[in-house]
Amino acid sequence: MKNVLLFSLIFISQFYLKADEFLLEEYNITREDIFLSQIDLKPQNHIKIVFVGGIFNNVYLAFAKRMGKLSEMIGENQLNPFAAQMRYLEEIGQDYELLETNTQQSCRHNASFIASFLKKEERPILFVTHSKGGADLLESLVFHPELQNKVKGIISLQSPFHGSPWVDFLESNIITRTFSHWVVRIFGGTKEGLSCLSREYRRQFNREYAGEIASVIEKIPMVNMGSWFTPSYFAKSFKEMKTFYGGMKLSLLEMMNWFLSKLSGSQNDGMVPVDSMCLAQESCLVLENIDHAGPIMDVYPFKSMGESERVLFSQTLFEMMFKRISE
Repeated sequence: MKNVLLFSLIFISQFYLKADEFLLEEYNITREDIFLSQIDLKPQNHIKIVFVGGIFNNVYLAFAKRMGKLSEMIGENQLNPFAAQMRYLEEIGQDYELLETNTQQSCRHNASFIASFLKKEERPILFVTHSKGGADLLESLVFHPELQNKVKGIISLQSPFHGSPWVDFLESNIITRTFSHWVVRIFGGTKEGLSCLSREYRRQFNREYAGEIASVIEKIPMVNMGSWFTPSYFAKSFKEMKTFYGGMKLSLLEMMNWFLSKLSGSQNDGMVPVDSMCLAQESCLVLENIDHAGPIMDVYPFKSMGESERVLFSQTLFEMMFKRISE
């Protein structure tokens, strides 16, 4: 089995994986069951759910905390990563933690931070990562294989395991490179916090540590969730912005989605191509009409996933992972 996974990791350095149809079917059935039953998940406090954010997530969180009364007007989920999920887990009595990584630091730096956290934890962990957080966690488990047994499951949301063309573009000329490095440094990061998400860096990492990554995939149950949406070129008024494409609200990342499709030639969520978000075929779940911010927060007035949908989405993934952990 490990040899098959090893071959797959080397293979996908050049040719990316497609979504698993059976996993999508399981997601849809589980989601419908939860929606129709209206029954909350049973807390699984023999494990701890730990959230790991993507780049600039800690900046968004700090901003959200300073909005005060404004947040009451526009909603508590504005620029507040994982707020809806954590509120729901608190309501049902499930233990959780938001890991305070410096999301603008390098993947290697955050890998060490995550490893230090795992060494102190007594209970097994179910990680929920977003964007760069997935790459940070993967590097931690690759460089600290002795800690893999402490991780009972991984739900990665839109993580650029194979890199993002956006980073390649920012690094491609002196103007965008200088500006992007300046922005990252302002918020306490380093240029490596961006460069570890480039396609070349991820390609080299996936090849060099293919065996170690295969071990992570083999030992730890996971769901790698990717998403994409099609820009609404006809949303010309605020009224038209409210709904389109089956009820998805206009995304802040419309233009970025369009530009990224030109850069990569593939469907994307506005930040990451959908074919970059999966580590293995059997763990690859791809959903439509969700932008890069949708699964974790609102960006007023743009929204691709409301709070109730975000909670149902998260309940579904938690239930799928709880089943895998108990097997």
